[in-house]
Amino acid sequence: MPDTAPARWAVPIGDQYYGTVLTLSVMSEPSGVDFSGMTIAWTGADVDPDYSVYAYRDRTVAGAANVSVQVTDEDAETSSAAAEVVVVAIDHIASDDANLVEAETGNSTNAVTGVSSDPATVTVIAVVTPTVPDVSSVYNKLIVWGGTSGEVGSPANRYLLPRDAAKRMPVSARIGASSDTLDVWAVQVNLIAGGLAEDEEELDANAVEVRVNSDDDNENGMADVSESNGAAGLGVMGEDELVSVALDLAPRGVPVGELALALPAGGHVAACASEQKAGGRLAVSSWNLAAGAPPSGVCLEGISTVGPQSLALQYRLGSATLSEDTAKITCVEIPDTGGAGACYKLYSTRTVGMGGTLGAASLDGGQQSYSSTAHTESAAEVSGAGTVGGEVLVTLVVTQPYGAYTPYE
Repeated sequence: MPDTAPARWAVPIGDQYYGTVLTLSVMSEPSGVDFSGMTIAWTGADVDPDYSVYAYRDRTVAGAANVSVQVTDEDAETSSAAAEVVVVAIDHIASDDANLVEAETGNSTNAVTGVSSDPATVTVIAVVTPTVPDVSSVYNKLIVWGGTSGEVGSPANRYLLPRDAAKRMPVSARIGASSDTLDVWAVQVNLIAGGLAEDEEELDANAVEVRVNSDDDNENGMADVSESNGAAGLGVMGEDELVSVALDLAPRGVPVGELALALPAGGHVAACASEQKAGGRLAVSSWNLAAGAPPSGVCLEGISTVGPQSLALQYRLGSATLSEDTAKITCVEIPDTGGAGACYKLYSTRTVGMGGTLGAASLDGGQQSYSSTAHTESAAEVSGAGTVGGEVLVTLVVTQPYGAYTPYE
């Protein structure tokens, strides 16, 4: 260490591979002094039994110690020197940034940040022991960083990592025989609804329509919205109102945190695992990544009408939301495509009836003529409720073009 009194030496911690002792020796200024006839006394170090000009200090345990030596010559004149020996080790790598969250308290193996350009980097720190006395001015000579993505900061126990793209960034730090590793994840979620571009899916005008599931696709006399799982857990057969949305988390394999789908408030929409509601509605819409990969998508079911609201996909770690993507959805009624009578009409060029012979009683109790060029709706045709699910009128008649026939109910 420069400019310290007494002298301070920082030494990497050792082991059988890196060496277990620090060798100290007496040196003279000017050089060349013969110490063989002098008395040498060491304090704080183990003197060499054969040649007292050398002494040894254990370096397998991190810590600091004061070492001194006194030399007495034949004339009883003395000279002494002292130094502070600091054996330095890596304790662990930790986050040194509010935008980088560790998965566990203490010596974590994973830390997560969200993809962003503001700021463009996050910082980790190699926690060194001991912290006193200070040897930070020589960290650049002690710490060896490993990692393909980052760069050494200042002081050199800090390491800067980019977060411009979703990726896993393994980081390591070593001092002598001590080391630690940390996986840093830059994550990004993507909620895909309606095939819109990112800058368009958050606009009210582009809200994806989710139909209120008020029809009866499986024709069992119940509105589909009131059915949860269908027969034998197969869902609602023929269901076609649910809207699929894709849930994406990058990079793959993030082992910590949770992916959460935040539904709009008010209970106007629910999430299901499949387009036909097999298994019913999802009891929860968040997934613990430590338990396995999250689903790649869900299906939204309209419960009641509401204007544009935000649907959000989030990555969370602890209390921190590190990545979020939103899209606007709106819940609407199933459109009435049948006109005033909510029915489909098939026009014929001939006069037809429902009584079994041409020209017999028709829909309104009298004769009704259907023409490809002109048709006047009867009172019975336009008296329906006008909405699907209410009263509808049969206006599709299948008949033989000529002669008598037997009608089918």
